[in-house]
Amino acid sequence: QAARFLAQAGFGASEADIATLKSIGYASWLDLQFLAPRTESHWDWLTRNGFATEANKYAYFDGLPGSVWRKFITSPDQLRQRMVLALSEIFVVSAVGNTLPWRTMMMGAYADVLEEQAFGTFRGLLEAVTLSPAMGAFLAMRGSKKEDGKGRQPDENFAREVMQLFTIGLVQLNLDGSVQMAGGRPVETYDLTTVTQLARAFTGWDFDTNAPAGADPGFMRRPMVHKAANFSEGAKTVLGTTISAGADGP
Repeated sequence: QAARFLAQAGFGASEADIATLKSIGYASWLDLQFLAPRTESHWDWLTRNGFATEANKYAYFDGLPGSVWRKFITSPDQLRQRMVLALSEIFVVSAVGNTLPWRTMMMGAYADVLEEQAFGTFRGLLEAVTLSPAMGAFLAMRGSKKEDGKGRQPDENFAREVMQLFTIGLVQLNLDGSVQMAGGRPVETYDLTTVTQLARAFTGWDFDTNAPAGADPGFMRRPMVHKAANFSEGAKTVLGTTISAGADGP
């Protein structure tokens, strides 16, 4: 039972780990894991190993697998690392098809965000993920602009996915987890109008830099910043809540 627990809460265990858990119990083991300090970040490891240099600016994923496996296999904060893996399978990002510079650093910074938020609140996690350059690039919220009256509309990708994948899902559920039905059909949690309204609320965000192709990859670890000129003004109604016309992007 101890070995099974450690395989679920981490990435396996030694005989000594199993003996320790049997001695102190589940609750004490979890308390120690919550208090365990973080080890060297992915960003710092990648930088220390030369991946933040001009020569590697357009490298694709080089170095990141080594940093990830280093953490999963050797870090003593096993519960945090297991949380990073779990969250990465829910709050999914990818650099596939992405031609931005510093993709390796961008993905390393995103893994650090998940690590920073692993034991925090869901609210904090959702905001940190939303404003990360990796998510901004992957689900196209980065650079989304207000309507221009000539056919341009805010990008709806992130608005759709933040509801479908990250939070409420496609259909309403009963307390026992079964799907709510009405007229023989599942009750949808949102419609296209909701997506459009939420997409307007997410306009105006972009990388925190004036030179995204520059020699310094630091902007890939900073939260995106808001540019008011690109924000869709006016009231927005999302899931029964009205965001007032006077509210700014943040």
